[in-house]
Amino acid sequence: RVLVLGGGLAGVTAALDVLEAGFEVVLVEREEELGGWALRLGRGFPSLEPLEGFLRGRVEALREQPGLKLYLGSRLTGLEGFAGNFSARIEGPHGEATEEVGSVIVAVGFQPFDARRKPEYGYGRLQGVITTVEFEEMLQHGGLPEPEGVAFVHCVGSRDKTVGHEYCSRACCMVVAKQALLLKQRRPETKVYVLYMDVRAFGKGYEEFYERVQRAGVIYLRGNPGEVFERSGRLCLRYEDTLLGRPRELEVDLVVLAVGMEPPEGVEGLAKVLGVPLDRDGFFLEAHPKLGPLDTYTEGIFLAGCCQGPKDIPDTISQAHGAAARATQFFHQGEVIKEPLVAEVDHEVCSGCRLCEAVCAFEALRFDPRRRSMSVLEAACKGCGACAAACPSGAIALRHYRFEQMLPWAEGMLGG
Repeated sequence: RVLVLGGGLAGVTAALDVLEAGFEVVLVEREEELGGWALRLGRGFPSLEPLEGFLRGRVEALREQPGLKLYLGSRLTGLEGFAGNFSARIEGPHGEATEEVGSVIVAVGFQPFDARRKPEYGYGRLQGVITTVEFEEMLQHGGLPEPEGVAFVHCVGSRDKTVGHEYCSRACCMVVAKQALLLKQRRPETKVYVLYMDVRAFGKGYEEFYERVQRAGVIYLRGNPGEVFERSGRLCLRYEDTLLGRPRELEVDLVVLAVGMEPPEGVEGLAKVLGVPLDRDGFFLEAHPKLGPLDTYTEGIFLAGCCQGPKDIPDTISQAHGAAARATQFFHQGEVIKEPLVAEVDHEVCSGCRLCEAVCAFEALRFDPRRRSMSVLEAACKGCGACAAACPSGAIALRHYRFEQMLPWAEGMLGG
């Protein structure tokens, strides 16, 4: 069985793959329905194909699978054990339940940046200042205004040291291009401006789509926005033209802020439960950015989707497929292959002070009341050596890294 945390696009995709491979899935979603943020997207880029029907079809296909156990409105409160033998505590509307699983896929997604943290743009204070999330809902469900001029502002909450987000959210440039094109198609008389820092059209067909948007009449202005204020019943956007090095002003009726992605609420608590560290931006940290983008430092726990970092839909789906394959790999093998580098305890020396237990990030140390000393859960130990460094009596050491082995090596190197 595989525990999947998150019922968005990544979680649904990974869960379907696991179920179709013949294994059971326990899916935990904190909201009351599956689909996540992807349900709010009307059309994808660059093809502009409708997305809602595709995702709802995937959700229905998932619900029809007999091997699915679904927890809606629920959250993970505890996880014990090791790869192949995890015990998960899940808290939901009907109380707490315990599920035994072999691996975990984390796909808890993201949340949009709160534009109120950039008060100079007037979001929540000035009528007519909205976000790309709200504008997407207007495009999808109606209520699209008929303004004379609309200005899209790039990188709100991304690549911005003032709010602690130095990273690029990767999807915003193309989201703005898509929304600007759809607006221009429905309101050809509307003047549409895009204020950008850089346009990052890195995906397949993205550069061609960006050129298509420009040919449709969308005006791209390379500028650094300063503030938004009201003037004579309209919105005035003051910005620096970074090509000419001059301040300029632009009067429009609607300002759309392209908000970036940030880690979801409660990710710090979930990281502690899972024993998986976060990176400096607050996303889950992968084992290696190039060689292990789906793995974590805790064996048996894998990442999928935007919880590992901002990404668009194709990358999210690709990562979900990969995480499902990694999570079921040792199910096919029938065994878990473990590195031999683990800690071991000399029970004759160990005093049972339990200092090593406090510093172990992987909960691989247990106090044995019968022996009055510590024991190592080798399946959970990662061989980091923190316990050996903390032991005051020298009773714990890494296998193959004992003092009797290491000192002659050091003496040989220094002597040579």
